Amino acid sequence: MLGLEVRKATAKLDNNSIIAWYAPKISYKAGPEDVWGLPGLILEYKLINNNDYEIHVFAKELDYLEGNNVKIKFPDDSEAISQEEYQKQIMEEAKKMEEMYSQGVDTSD
Repeated sequence: MLGLEVRKATAKLDNNSIIAWYAPKISYKAGPEDVWGLPGLILEYKLINNNDYEIHVFAKELDYLEGNNVKIKFPDDSEAISQEEYQKQIMEEAKKMEEMYSQGVDTSD
């Protein structure tokens, strides 16, 4: 896939079957959305819901940065925060996302 050796990983979660193809030679444990943690970059991901839908995400192209010294520039106004404050901010953002995803959806009986 894209000229790389890939390996297949599968999982079942609730009513979903998950298939992911990852490249072990690209050692980033990353992938699309909430899919990550495999021992290589996830290049293709398929979620099949046994009830009625399928999601298929795949990489069309890879661009490599030259050299190993990629510099990350932090904002000038950034400041360190405690682990406790970080967790608080994460929980607040998760709550916002949950509210956003449930907009317009009636979950009452």
